[in-house]
Amino acid sequence: MIIREAIVPLPIDQIKEYFNDKSITFEIDYAKSKLKDTVFLTYLSNLDVPSDIKLSKDFDIEDTYKLIDAYMNISSISKIPFLEMIVAHILLRAVAVDTDEVLFNPFLTNEQVDKYIETRQDQVAKWVHFIDSTPLYLIYMFKGLNEVLEVENNFNVIDEAQYTGYNIVNMFNIPGFYNLYMTSCTSTTPMSFFKPQFTEYMFKGKSFFEYFNNKNNHSISMLSLAIEDKIPVDPKEIFGDIANG
Repeated sequence: MIIREAIVPLPIDQIKEYFNDKSITFEIDYAKSKLKDTVFLTYLSNLDVPSDIKLSKDFDIEDTYKLIDAYMNISSISKIPFLEMIVAHILLRAVAVDTDEVLFNPFLTNEQVDKYIETRQDQVAKWVHFIDSTPLYLIYMFKGLNEVLEVENNFNVIDEAQYTGYNIVNMFNIPGFYNLYMTSCTSTTPMSFFKPQFTEYMFKGKSFFEYFNNKNNHSISMLSLAIEDKIPVDPKEIFGDIANG
């Protein structure tokens, strides 16, 4: 892999270089870039070249928060590991997971993350709600199991494509994140069936399955093993009182 330092918009010669050598990854200096926030992310999403962000920890915290806001709300997908890890930190803290031993040298301090959660409660809660609800997607994908459980009928249905920003799909490819979240979190958010996200090809023309099913997420194979011997008849046998919650 070849790292090229850059600012956006990228000069034409750097774009041409990438298309001649696909081993290039761009390290974007966000502070020096002319584009910011939503425009910055939209540009990278449309350009669709391998890239990450370089940002100093003394960069203005409110401007950092604005970039995170854009990442969590935009209706496009940008593969940016720097922002993925920041949002993973936020989500884990939001559901009371101790991150001190699993995140090495995070960009934001726990205090900065807590302030972000406090000042964006609704935004963070929607991401938590979606991730909390992904077990319903697992059930939905197994036709035989869903014929019994009918998650679309036994749980609240949310028919809102922009309920969260589309970058939420990137969370499921972060090594260890989903397993840690689902096994350690203390969230009590009732699950919902997210109709557009779970049933349509709304993520750059792809289904949620193409982002959810990857080498870093073993939930599909684990559920497949779990249902080999017996399928419960009553949804409350698996989900308890949160069914229809």
